[in-house]
Amino acid sequence: MDETFEGPWQELFGAASSTLRSVFLGEPATPEDGIVELVVMDGTAPPGTDAPGPAEGFFLLSLYADLDTVLPRLAALGVGGEPTVAAVGPVRLAVVRDPNGVAVELMDDLARRNLATRPAGA
Repeated sequence: MDETFEGPWQELFGAASSTLRSVFLGEPATPEDGIVELVVMDGTAPPGTDAPGPAEGFFLLSLYADLDTVLPRLAALGVGGEPTVAAVGPVRLAVVRDPNGVAVELMDDLARRNLATRPAGA
């Protein structure tokens, strides 16, 4: 999949723009095997800078999750910090932080179902 999305990227990631380009790499016939998502956002800082928003390079890990189950469990464990939750169309996203400060994007199960219905190469 290679698509541009409008969304609350400023709120979720501290991005400079509300638009991002997302390219999913993986085997469409078996998405459960895993997907690598490459993201391009306008206004990202060069790698190694201390800019407040995302920099070029690795900036998050993205997983599918049942947000109604996972977010309360993370809170009960005291892990992830205060989640930032926002909707992109019908899909809810949550961003938390791992113990090393890496952003972890949790996409609700509707995102997985939507991806499974996309034609190969889209």
